[in-house]
Amino acid sequence: MEINKTLTKVETGFNLAGSIPIVAIFSGAFRMTLAKIQFIFGAIIGFIGLIGQMIHNGSKKMEELMKTGERHLVHGALNWGRGLGESLIGLTLIGSAVLGAIQMGSKNKFAPIVKYDKPPVDQFSLLIP
Repeated sequence: MEINKTLTKVETGFNLAGSIPIVAIFSGAFRMTLAKIQFIFGAIIGFIGLIGQMIHNGSKKMEELMKTGERHLVHGALNWGRGLGESLIGLTLIGSAVLGAIQMGSKNKFAPIVKYDKPPVDQFSLLIP
């Protein structure tokens, strides 16, 4: 899906900006604002899908709508937390540099850890030992 690729690129950009000292303060705050919108969007879409599932039991369209809502709800919450952390870490020059170094050393570099094209529940088992 094209929207997943676009959102991945946007999130990767925010991850990169969040590792730049001083810039992270502002990119983190902006990320938090967008994350709230994403969270609310996810809640609304998920709720519509849930109601649709109750009315049209077994509807694949409604099930997919519910899953899309879930993805955006989770991503919105995670992005808000990351934005808060970046804003606080961005207050120190060393904090952003350390965050950037950690990102560079990770296998996915600056790309999101939780992917948009897979259900978040399936991915959390990989994050928790």
